[in-house]
Amino acid sequence: MAGQRVCRMHGGKSPQAQTAATRRLAEAVAARTIADVIVTPVDNPLDALAELAAEAVAWKSHLANIVAELRDQYRFTDDKNAENLDARVALFERAMDRCQKYLSDWVRLGYEERKARLDDARALLVATVIQGVLTELGHQVDDESTLTALDRWLPVLDGKSPPAITVAAS
Repeated sequence: MAGQRVCRMHGGKSPQAQTAATRRLAEAVAARTIADVIVTPVDNPLDALAELAAEAVAWKSHLANIVAELRDQYRFTDDKNAENLDARVALFERAMDRCQKYLSDWVRLGYEERKARLDDARALLVATVIQGVLTELGHQVDDESTLTALDRWLPVLDGKSPPAITVAAS
């Protein structure tokens, strides 16, 4: 019998054996599926947490819209006359709990402060590289033309489009 360790004559038909067989078959499917997953290392756990929190908030917002469309029909009575809550409401409540957990972790870990420190360190690194290159090329860092060029090019670090490069004819 599929997933069984015994035949049906030696206990394979018992409810506990069938439950165990179902579990073993599900675990085998999960193991095959997991084997196909490409695992990518997390370079920056803070960014990964931010992405996870953003996805949780987006999922919660999506479910909030679905629950809002239910209006007053989020409870129903089944065929045994028992009152039940629509499963979408339970999903929404679970999503709210998950958001609370991720966002609490975000605050507890000081994400914004750490990100600001990383941004400051990157900015200092970029400034050092720019200053080194300019100095090596014989330019004064505080020269008006250098400052004008920096004002034009630094916004690229914030995702702006780079300015057009003009090449002087020689």
